[in-house]
Amino acid sequence: MGISIDTSTTAPWKERYRAQVFPQAIIAPGNPGRGLAATDPDGILQLHAWDTETGALQRRTDLATGIRRGYLSPSGDWIYYHHDTRGDEIGHLYRVPWAGGTAENVTPEMAEYAMLTCTESQDGKLLSLTHADSEGFHIQVRTAGGGPHFSVNKKSMSAGMDFSADGRLGILATTERSGSVDFSLEAYDMESGDRIAELWDGVGTTMRAIMFSPVARDERLLATTNTGGFARPFLWNPRTGERTPIDLGEISGEVVPWDWSQDGRKLLMTVVDQALFRLFVYDLESLELTETAHDGGTIASAQFIGNDVLLLTSDSAHPWRAVRRTVIGRDDAGGREETMLRGHDVPEAAKWRSANFTGAREETVHAWIATPPGNGPFPTVVHTHGGPSAIMTDLYLPDAQAWIDHGFAFCSINYHGSTTFGADFKNCINGNLGELETQDVAARIVNGRRR
Repeated sequence: MGISIDTSTTAPWKERYRAQVFPQAIIAPGNPGRGLAATDPDGILQLHAWDTETGALQRRTDLATGIRRGYLSPSGDWIYYHHDTRGDEIGHLYRVPWAGGTAENVTPEMAEYAMLTCTESQDGKLLSLTHADSEGFHIQVRTAGGGPHFSVNKKSMSAGMDFSADGRLGILATTERSGSVDFSLEAYDMESGDRIAELWDGVGTTMRAIMFSPVARDERLLATTNTGGFARPFLWNPRTGERTPIDLGEISGEVVPWDWSQDGRKLLMTVVDQALFRLFVYDLESLELTETAHDGGTIASAQFIGNDVLLLTSDSAHPWRAVRRTVIGRDDAGGREETMLRGHDVPEAAKWRSANFTGAREETVHAWIATPPGNGPFPTVVHTHGGPSAIMTDLYLPDAQAWIDHGFAFCSINYHGSTTFGADFKNCINGNLGELETQDVAARIVNGRRR
């Protein structure tokens, strides 16, 4: 097979690589007119203050190595980020005013560190920072703009704190109890620094803290557990111990809660089943679950913005974009949609299609497939995602399209160990990495040859 490669500056595959990307686009829950976007209009990813009413972007970082993620205070007043000048993920937590101004080092008294997370309380009085070193993981609670208040130090993987609406409670997730990669939750009193509660569903289960209720004096936490094989949401009050499951009926797949409406009435969540996304709103008063319209593809983040939702979304034919969408039923016609952030137009791309085949253990394995024009057969590039506890979903991937442009078929396999196919499918590779995954790849190659 002879391959002719278009090396011109206007080659479609080059244009796709140069497409402006948006790995992050979020809004301040207490000030939805202010947002934070990570994007690369000049070729290097930087953080930008995003005026969601006008669409204007103002760059707020200037790191030579770039930065793809920051943290926006609930009020929208501050943009926090890990100031890493060498590209080695070691540095300090900085913050810069959303409106513009001089960036400041939040932890000048500390040596440089690797940072996992940071969160500011709703009232702006507290700040949490999780950093790691050779001694373990350190969750530090500080007064915002001030010094340390207290710290929780763990040898095992840990991260937090997420704050309740009134700033009196904090929650962290840790693998200390499980001794594995599974997380339990610990609740702390923010005034005393004392741990007041712990929650875990036992060996083989993992929990994830999502967020506290945004309503003052409501100390319920939205979290997930995978006791049934897939992540499912529940509410937990650490002070009273009350735990309330959220009944989603016969929904199959991994539930990912994203947001809690500012009035405390609704939850926004995605369900990822067999690598496919669906979008839902759950009403905590009526206990009704409503699936809302979604064009397919991957949802990287979702937030309420008034009565609408803000989605950061992409699919194999379209780069990342931020869209504001009216919450309507899945089968309802119409509904307003507004593209709030997007890059320039790119050449048309091949749409991936979802397929299943029989893999290791005679179990069904999922793959994404795309082919060039024509009837084939085509030489095929077999792609494997990282992880292995990860998932390939329908998203914009310029390198895949570059192969397709030059006459190759593209196949990405969600082999054993991938997420969203159930706990057994994900965990079955533990202690024997590489065997089942390789069998899946080999089975897909054989299956493709037969076709």
